[in-house]
Amino acid sequence: MHASNLLWNGDGDQAEVTAIIDFGLADRTNAVHDIAHAIERNIVEWLELGKNQNHPEAIPVHFDHLHALLDGYESVRPLSDAEAAALAPMTALCHAEFALSEADYFLGALHSRQKARMAYYGWLVKHARWFLGSHGFALLDVLRQRGRTRARQKPEEARP
Repeated sequence: MHASNLLWNGDGDQAEVTAIIDFGLADRTNAVHDIAHAIERNIVEWLELGKNQNHPEAIPVHFDHLHALLDGYESVRPLSDAEAAALAPMTALCHAEFALSEADYFLGALHSRQKARMAYYGWLVKHARWFLGSHGFALLDVLRQRGRTRARQKPEEARP
């Protein structure tokens, strides 16, 4: 889920989501894959990467939104320890699927080498580099830490 797949009943602060449609990624996956996509597409302001190509560290990452998303999800369906541990690497990797599918679409359907190169270098390569930088590492570290914290808390919670 990401903002461009949502149908709204209005605009401004009072707008509410009325439906979610995502045919582009409609596939049988797993919870971690879906959550990783929601994180990757909604927590990081990727459009700023195009504006600040020389300063990728300036791209906003909304950690408050990340915690709200994960807390809300887990209030309905808690992640297993294995799922929580897989969330950081899946988040770093999930953009690759989208970038490569876009490059294939631009080249195969539109016959545009220019747009395919843009998808490859602009989305695949630059996003991967971003995850190696300080903000990308910080995002993945928060996800890793959340998984480790869960694993440490469980034995204590089981005690009488």
